[in-house]
Amino acid sequence: MANRATRVVVEYLYGRPGGSMTRTRLGTALTQVSPTPARSETAVLAYLRRRHPGLEITILSLDFQDTSGRSV
Repeated sequence: MANRATRVVVEYLYGRPGGSMTRTRLGTALTQVSPTPARSETAVLAYLRRRHPGLEITILSLDFQDTSGRSV
């Protein structure tokens, strides 16, 4: 049986369009990203846009992990 992703770790930039950007890294449970734990970049981007309304978001790296922290 394949391990399921339960966590997402994303490194991204956010900031005002045309302005300076802030680089950050976030690790959170996949259930926080979407009510139906969707393992997709689109779902993660929508989650980040809710966290930073009106700001530009650029995903630099994205890693879906299982309960032991291994990439899946």
